[in-house]
Amino acid sequence: MNKVEAENILVQQLASFTQRSYEDLVAMIDISQVTQAKAPSGCTYNIEFNVFYDDPHQKQDLRIMGSIDDGGFGSSVCPLTKDGIMKPTGELV
Repeated sequence: MNKVEAENILVQQLASFTQRSYEDLVAMIDISQVTQAKAPSGCTYNIEFNVFYDDPHQKQDLRIMGSIDDGGFGSSVCPLTKDGIMKPTGELV
């Protein structure tokens, strides 16, 4: 897997995903969102997003996690991940 290429795609996809409202993201808790993206190199990457409460006891801030792999054994077992936190106000931290 080309880690630079994969990271660029994941950052782009994560930025798009985090533009959703807090309420929309709450509705996605525990429901994986899976997609694919074709890179300029021609490689197809598998991308998965998961949303969960950063602190399950407070149920306030959401952690939004994205992972990407190219379907190969190494990257499938240990995909590249990025995450962010959204406050109930919709602010990303």
